[in-house]
Amino acid sequence: MKTRMGAKFFPGRVAHLRLGRVASAAMGVAIMVPAVGLAMARSAQASPGEASPALAQTQPQAENLQNQTETTEPPSLPPLSLEKPDRDELLPGEVKGRSLNPTEQQRLRLGLVRLMAAADRDYVQNRAENQTEDPRDRAFRQYFRILSLSQYLSPEEELIALARVGDRAWRANRSNETQLITARLTQLEQQELSPKNLKPRGPKQRGSAQQGPKQQEGDKPGGDAILRKRRLLAEAYERSGAWGKAIAQYETLLILQQPTGEKAASEAVRGENVDPISGAFEEVISGAASGSSLVSGSALALSEPSLVRRLAQLHLLNLSYPSAATYSEQALVFALEEADDQETEAGAAPLPSIPPASILPGQDLPADLGSALENWELPASPINSTQGAGSDSDPGSNAGSNAGSNPGSGAVLGPLPSELPPEMTPRRWMVQLAYIYEQDQRFAEAAAVQQQLLPLYGGPLEVSQQPALRVAIAQNQAQAGQWVEAIASYQAAYGQAQEQQQFGVSHQALAQLAALYLRQGQPLDALVVYNILLQVDELSYNLQGLTDTQASRAEIFQGQQRPELARQAYDQAIHTARLLNYRLAELEQRRAALPAP
Repeated sequence: MKTRMGAKFFPGRVAHLRLGRVASAAMGVAIMVPAVGLAMARSAQASPGEASPALAQTQPQAENLQNQTETTEPPSLPPLSLEKPDRDELLPGEVKGRSLNPTEQQRLRLGLVRLMAAADRDYVQNRAENQTEDPRDRAFRQYFRILSLSQYLSPEEELIALARVGDRAWRANRSNETQLITARLTQLEQQELSPKNLKPRGPKQRGSAQQGPKQQEGDKPGGDAILRKRRLLAEAYERSGAWGKAIAQYETLLILQQPTGEKAASEAVRGENVDPISGAFEEVISGAASGSSLVSGSALALSEPSLVRRLAQLHLLNLSYPSAATYSEQALVFALEEADDQETEAGAAPLPSIPPASILPGQDLPADLGSALENWELPASPINSTQGAGSDSDPGSNAGSNAGSNPGSGAVLGPLPSELPPEMTPRRWMVQLAYIYEQDQRFAEAAAVQQQLLPLYGGPLEVSQQPALRVAIAQNQAQAGQWVEAIASYQAAYGQAQEQQQFGVSHQALAQLAALYLRQGQPLDALVVYNILLQVDELSYNLQGLTDTQASRAEIFQGQQRPELARQAYDQAIHTARLLNYRLAELEQRRAALPAP
């Protein structure tokens, strides 16, 4: 394996090895020259057409050596492509220029199920020492074959396949594969969602008159079919790491999708609890016998709060902090409203999540296909994400995640983990919002949100987090120029940390408070704080803290033209610095710079 890897990535080294082998062989021939000369001399009287025995032996050796060196490099693999194939083992013969009929599509789906299962097994395998090829490379060749063949199915099914493989490519850091998938998604977006394709179309030339209005309704910019495609496209972009493109689609959905009435409310509930990718393919398979090609639009609907949460998370991942703050503020409002509703409806049973659909072989399926579906089991996907459990997890995040363990259940391409953020409590949204404000340098707003967080950490196991939170509040207040508030927050953090014997937080609060006094031109107040800090560091045996605190005191004394006190502080700092070999040369140099007594 090492030789082949070297041949693949270091061709110069292989060439050098070849030259070395040939040179060694040449040396061997040179050593044999006297014997060969004797043999030729002895056979000089032989017939001219008779070959020399010595030369006859060296010639096959050279040919074998050449053949050996030529087979060290593995054959080059064809580049990955998403071109729609004209021929494949899963296709019914020559299909160039035509579409597949429903029966052929069903057979293709079954083949894709098996191919995806094999690719998933390769995806999770580790490369063995005796393997010449990484199993993950083989997996992605199969994945891309699936993606190419899925173009013979509906655009929605291809989008779901792209989302699933894009998710794997992004998790495996396969930049080339994610770029190809993103390019294909962009192409589908231009084909399916371009303005000219969104114009209402009238009835077809050949067909019943009732087909016209139905097609027209589905093709409207806000129609179910277009909303469904846009949702799947946004999902695929998100899972492939193209967050900017996913944001654009979700924001368009937020504008176009305006649900009203009881039907919309039930659709929103289903949209919260069903993983859109796995759920879509589950219903594709379960409805294949009846001719259904895609899940109904209701199961793919996203409520406004869900869209806002997704946009908040994606803007944060995309480092667009102003937009992330805007959507996080809206998400916090929704979370507070939901918390109020739960309090008023205390004791009510929670809404059950929608169970994953199972594949039930239909009566219309061919006998061999139905038998294969009935006896074949889709293995559970090991790629499912575990984002939390209990009340902190999204009630629908695991919907369909165990579908693969049932015979024939799951999606055509297997279950896909939901990337919906976990059920965020108001406290979690406030923590995230404060972080976003800090990154956006909106320190006063960050401190205000953190002040509202303080009473939420009042539980017996959470009150220990309050001192550190008070330090963070003080830091943001100081950054915002709110000096008085910052001093009060530092003092409160120190007092609470001392009560809980959190000496590290106490040191942090006092050190930052003293530095704040120095920035304000109040060295005497800073000196008082440093004297208290010395006691804290002595109690906690913080030698490094003692060194820094004594050095800071010495600098204050030096600035006050009090060299004797500065010398004493430096001596104490140097004493502890020697024990740790920490800042020793620097402190000795500063002490030597003091005027002589």
